Amino acid sequence: MRPRATPFVRLPFAGALALVLTAGAARADDLRVHGLGGGTLPVGGTQGKEYGAGGGGAVALELPLVSVFGLQAEGGALAQSKAARPADPTIADHGAGMSLWGAFGGRLRPFGGGGRVGGPWIDANIGIAETGGASRMTFDAHVGHDFRVGNGRFDIGPFAGYTQIVQPKDTLRPDDAHILWLGVHVSLGAPLPPPPRPIEVAKIEPPKPKPVEPPPPPAPVAVADRDNDAVPDAEDACPDVPGLPSVDPKRNGCPAESEHVRVEGMQIVLDDIIHFESDSPRVRRVSYALIRHVAEYIRKMDDVLEVDIEGHADITGTEGHNQWLSEMRAKSVRRLLVEFGVPADKLTTRGHGELEPKVPGNTEIQFRHNRRVEFVITRSRPREEHPAEPTAHQAHDGSSR
Repeated sequence: MRPRATPFVRLPFAGALALVLTAGAARADDLRVHGLGGGTLPVGGTQGKEYGAGGGGAVALELPLVSVFGLQAEGGALAQSKAARPADPTIADHGAGMSLWGAFGGRLRPFGGGGRVGGPWIDANIGIAETGGASRMTFDAHVGHDFRVGNGRFDIGPFAGYTQIVQPKDTLRPDDAHILWLGVHVSLGAPLPPPPRPIEVAKIEPPKPKPVEPPPPPAPVAVADRDNDAVPDAEDACPDVPGLPSVDPKRNGCPAESEHVRVEGMQIVLDDIIHFESDSPRVRRVSYALIRHVAEYIRKMDDVLEVDIEGHADITGTEGHNQWLSEMRAKSVRRLLVEFGVPADKLTTRGHGELEPKVPGNTEIQFRHNRRVEFVITRSRPREEHPAEPTAHQAHDGSSR
């Protein structure tokens, strides 16, 4: 290389640089600027003997085409110190050497995809250098590794390079110049990738709790009844002796004091009650003996031609049901009286439902008075001695209606 005093360099590739600038105008955010600076050392041939270590720098403008590759235009200069006089004493010693060049090439970032910044890179450029008063073809290449600084676009890192200036064979020193570089690369690199968009998580409605099924109703509590007479011990005045239900708390559940049946006025009055199954016309067997006594009494009364059996109910339940229940209970008593020997044509039945309560009120005691069966003499032979006036005493059933 020969020294040159010209302070500028002719760039045959200025058109390429203009092309990069024009193409990048629409993509200004993607343009990248690179700067190289470092020490240089000629090696081999005539240049390696006559010139010593020096320094140089270069600036390049890159337009990325894809994430890993871009086109660039480059310009640079380097200067080498004097090392030794030419071996041929007839050749003048020009001292230190300087070269200016312009080049066009490409830059490769093999791991630059996926939004990465910094990382390893390599470039290669070909162009024209001004050296020794002549224009020469030049080639250079660099390899380095950048590191992102901060949150901007500034990258910095070390690099190593190689520059070759081609000398024609017909020149005084036909050997090409081979120059090694070692220095620092700085650049305005790729913009940081945008932050990842938050992943929208579909809102999942919590499963609706299954309706809690209500607990099963408690099992019915067994009612204590030691003597099994259908009167609970809590209400039984004689809990250890089977007896009959009674509206009199002092006689409820106790044996009958008397099984006497008598006539008061036009009614056959019982000292005890006739008991039915709950909400049913079925007569309980505990009352069969009482009905048998009524049958015997009617058979012995020769002057009684017809007895009407009348059923009554309380106001619980519907009116129609109570009417049906009172009629059926009267018929059940009639059927038993016939079985016990009373002529069927001597008995009639009627049901009054809830229409003729014996006592008003809505308490259980009052309901028991109103649930009853009455025996009324409807036809008889004339007698010299008239019966006593009615006392309104009648037989009661012990049902729930």
